[in-house]
Amino acid sequence: MRARGTGETTRQMKEAPKEAMFVWGSEAVTYPTRLARMLGRTDLRIVGPSWITEYRWKGDRYSAIVLDHASRWTEEDFADIDLAQALGEQQ
Repeated sequence: MRARGTGETTRQMKEAPKEAMFVWGSEAVTYPTRLARMLGRTDLRIVGPSWITEYRWKGDRYSAIVLDHASRWTEEDFADIDLAQALGEQQ
């Protein structure tokens, strides 16, 4: 993980695959949503961690899952992320 304020989130958004889910570290997604728009990445869907932890990804369509570099996850969360990514690739 890199320090805050270094442009890492910007880099992640720029490099994210088209139609990816960008999972922010909190449910307050106003800032990352504005940043994505400023970068011209209106194709990214910005979501909070509950998208993973509450299985909101079930039935969703996305090309990839990008986790913000500053977000924190448990081992159980990573298992859910792996499952969500595998199922997303099948859509």
